[in-house]
Amino acid sequence: MGWHYILHLRCILLPEYVDFMKARRLSYFSEDHSDEGKQTEQERDYNLLEKRFQDLVDIWRTLDIDSFYEYSVKDTMFSCEISHKVNTYHGDLRKAYETFLKDVMVPMTSEILKCEIESDDYGDARYVYSDAQLRNVMFSLQDVVKYVEHTYNEDRSEILESRVVYKRSIPRRLFLDLDRAYRRF
Repeated sequence: MGWHYILHLRCILLPEYVDFMKARRLSYFSEDHSDEGKQTEQERDYNLLEKRFQDLVDIWRTLDIDSFYEYSVKDTMFSCEISHKVNTYHGDLRKAYETFLKDVMVPMTSEILKCEIESDDYGDARYVYSDAQLRNVMFSLQDVVKYVEHTYNEDRSEILESRVVYKRSIPRRLFLDLDRAYRRF
């Protein structure tokens, strides 16, 4: 039977990529439409694409993970689920998913809202990625903390608790990064 790695993704597409994704161009160009000796309609369509779209298709083709189980584009919101058997994939499937996320999806999006890779194996591994993590943006507590207030015991020899005040409100997309920053201590 084998186990699967399942990628769950929900993001906001940049406007210039909405039509491309609505037309399911990644899937279309990864399918084999060859007709020996003739230039196929697929090849002609590929050659008509702008270079930025060709680059995305080229990366997608090399990954060989064309297994969209769910696929939805509504306005600028894109969501998908990709599932592939680990034991039938040639290479590191999780790394292929990460390449897809970083090299294909990040350039097409303004924000990654949800991203996780899960395994349906007995260990039930789960890898959760934040928008900042996929974009290689460092999250720093120093950049968001305005000040910290401590509550002391009566003789001020111990801190009982602390209250953190941020410079500005923390948006939901940074919650995971914020939680991870506090766990480092």
